Amino acid sequence: AYDMAEQQFKLTYFDGRGLAEVSRYLLTLSGAKWEDNRLSIAFGENGPVRPEFDALKASGALPFGQVPLLEVDGQALAQSRAIEHYLARTFNLFGSSAIETAKIEAFGEGVADLRTEFTKAFWSKPEDKEAMYKNFADVHVPKHLGYLEKNTVSGPIHLGDVQFASLWETCVLSGKVAAETLDNYPNLKARLDQFNANEAIAKYVAARKATPF
Repeated sequence: AYDMAEQQFKLTYFDGRGLAEVSRYLLTLSGAKWEDNRLSIAFGENGPVRPEFDALKASGALPFGQVPLLEVDGQALAQSRAIEHYLARTFNLFGSSAIETAKIEAFGEGVADLRTEFTKAFWSKPEDKEAMYKNFADVHVPKHLGYLEKNTVSGPIHLGDVQFASLWETCVLSGKVAAETLDNYPNLKARLDQFNANEAIAKYVAARKATPF
């Protein structure tokens, strides 16, 4: 059984929201003790400069040569979605039956599909970026929000809500998608409002520093 007092979690990622924010949110919701280990990253002309990450990778400490990395009870867990699933199961944020868990997982895969389209625009060539973001906002956002709206899973806050909240925040903070867009999707908006109203989440977000990603 999970013992809140005994177990300690250490989450390692770059100093940004990126692929670790869902896990940070899950840890925040849990009330568990955890360490937010952030590695410096700067974007130079020849790509990212990240000495701490390079040293960590060279040491062999990263199972897949990537971050995020979650350390718990002497075990190292890698791959962002696997970490999210582990935390959601550990903290009972992954449904109360096998079918509900599968529906939450399916919703999460739908969120991941939308994230993939955002990532394509984010990493596109400078000359293509404006057109890619426009296509993302005009085509992909309504298409994927339409699917997600029909597949929200009701009840207490769960992993799918956290995954959607993190991606929607990324979309809005990018300045490419208006927050009001969600007004057309009442189920998604209600789930997001429930997440944002959580006291631990509100406190975490208020204290979090702004980062470029």
